[in-house]
Amino acid sequence: MDLASFVTDSGSIFRDFNSNFMMNRDDSGPSCRGTLWTGIAHAFTATIGSGILALPWCMGQLGWILGPFVLVSFAAITYYTAIHLCDCYRTPDPVNGRRNYNYMGAVRALLGPRNVLICGIIQYSNLWGSMIGYTITTVISMAALKRSISCFHEKGRSARCDVSANKYMLLYGAFEVILSQCPNLEKAAFLSVVAAVTSLLYSFIVIGLSTAKLISSHFDFKGSLMVAHQSSMDMDMPSSTKIWHVFQAFGNLAFAFNYTTLLLEIQVYAQPVFAVHERWLGSTWPTSFLNRIHTIKITFIHNFTIHFTPGRLLLRSIFVTFTTLVAMIFPFFNAVLGFIGALSFWPLTVYFPLTMYTVQANIKRGSSTWIVFQVLGLVSMVVTLIAAVGSIADILENSKHAKLFHIDQL
Repeated sequence: MDLASFVTDSGSIFRDFNSNFMMNRDDSGPSCRGTLWTGIAHAFTATIGSGILALPWCMGQLGWILGPFVLVSFAAITYYTAIHLCDCYRTPDPVNGRRNYNYMGAVRALLGPRNVLICGIIQYSNLWGSMIGYTITTVISMAALKRSISCFHEKGRSARCDVSANKYMLLYGAFEVILSQCPNLEKAAFLSVVAAVTSLLYSFIVIGLSTAKLISSHFDFKGSLMVAHQSSMDMDMPSSTKIWHVFQAFGNLAFAFNYTTLLLEIQVYAQPVFAVHERWLGSTWPTSFLNRIHTIKITFIHNFTIHFTPGRLLLRSIFVTFTTLVAMIFPFFNAVLGFIGALSFWPLTVYFPLTMYTVQANIKRGSSTWIVFQVLGLVSMVVTLIAAVGSIADILENSKHAKLFHIDQL
């Protein structure tokens, strides 16, 4: 299901809401079975994901002037580069050319194998980092529910409610090990609907709670107009830490506008990582015991048969376990999201899409469009660098006070 399937050569959405006429133009690859509505569902899920959870903190660091300005700027840059990336869905002609089945496929067709290697390292690192971020996010939410239901509800809001989140991290990791064994998520379309509904639901919950808080405080707006050095921050905090937090806020905002998991092909976090390794193992040792499909019949359940591949069972379990352990070692939500956003924003969101479009549309060096691309790329690279510096500095600072595999008060 390709979001780019709903985009014409100018990047506009097809007028027919249920248009599937491109199904017969899919070359030799998998057909496009999506509709406009499934594309919208995935777009909502991607943009209203865990990234928005850090936005209030970002506004607190950047202030009421710079914060909204940076937020709108990231949205505008993302929209602008996404339109140009959609024009690279087919090459060499954006309308009648051969379809590129994923982001790296477009990079391979337009920029060559060397750029594919660089793009692959960055993209898969971004996907893995997103998995760590979602693991931390889920555990934070579980711990918050535990505090609210079992402690605050019984002892009051002023009670000290320390929650050790290790067990929640392990429980979530075990659940993910089971889910990771699903062979194919392409036919589980209901997951996209559920994800979109829940994303919108918790967004409206946050809006409702924030509005209620604002009304109860008689519209007493908190924070400051300027950045973190004002009274919105703890005055005892070192100036260097405040600066790192401002830099890190740029990374968190960049993470909130990460659309490269949607275009040109939806990349469901661990699934592309699994596919690459399993494809390599299957081609390297095709007759190995680990790569053969084995069957187990459950006799006491009528006509119930389990088909599994030992290699996939081991590989996916080890990968999920390792990801969970890393999340336990670095449970720093804001810093991790900031680093992921910094890692992916300039190369994946700006550089590769604009560079591919330059080749696709044969943009001449020195033209006005080329100059705009260069300026946008330079600004985005600077943002990526300062966001990475701020996030790494915060991770190192938090690591000084953290205990290995000991997560308190998430």
